[in-house]
Amino acid sequence: MSLLLACPRAQPPAPPLGPDLFPTALHMLYVSDAMDLARSAILSGDRAEARRQLSWLANNAPSAEDLPPSLAPFAAIVRDQAARGAAAREPVEIAAALGEMATACGGCHAASGLGPIFAVELLPPGMSPEPHMERHRWAIDSMWEGLVSPDDELWRAGAMAFLEEPLPDTEPMFEASGAWTNALHALGTYGLELDDPDTRAALYGQLLGMCASCHEASGGGPMPPR
Repeated sequence: MSLLLACPRAQPPAPPLGPDLFPTALHMLYVSDAMDLARSAILSGDRAEARRQLSWLANNAPSAEDLPPSLAPFAAIVRDQAARGAAAREPVEIAAALGEMATACGGCHAASGLGPIFAVELLPPGMSPEPHMERHRWAIDSMWEGLVSPDDELWRAGAMAFLEEPLPDTEPMFEASGAWTNALHALGTYGLELDDPDTRAALYGQLLGMCASCHEASGGGPMPPR
């Protein structure tokens, strides 16, 4: 089964930033980049780089004192989880911390009425192993954006991408990664049943950790971020 999905963006524009939050909003661009770099690094099997980015976030992401009291708990979670990921050794632990950070970002964006709006992207077509892996990356990215925005349609679009059939066992790469991809598809589609942000965060951490472990075991690696 092949899918062609697009994520409609019908959100109203965010309210203008007040002068107190404007410097923080600019700083969040660096925070977002560091989170993306950490995520790409762990997917590539580069644990050291992932930990380096998370260490920077633990010390440089906005602190509770930088934000209004209503948003302070989210800042604390991001810093705490970044420190947890920076100290972790296993990819699944680093991935779990990133999932919790993404949900904290989404909670802050929802509470403040601010946050990113992601562009429409189409699911890459094709049935050979390379586009199949590209679709895995598309799904992982879409679910991440769904957590960070937060946007239920983006989350569900990513989970729906895992409804397609896993790699057939006739593919040469199946011996190295087939069991991982089968488990990934089953876990990814389970995301369609989840509504709670914390439960979604835990599932996302498992998905990200599974991708990272598969790439380390098979000697493969992810496609670039979309």
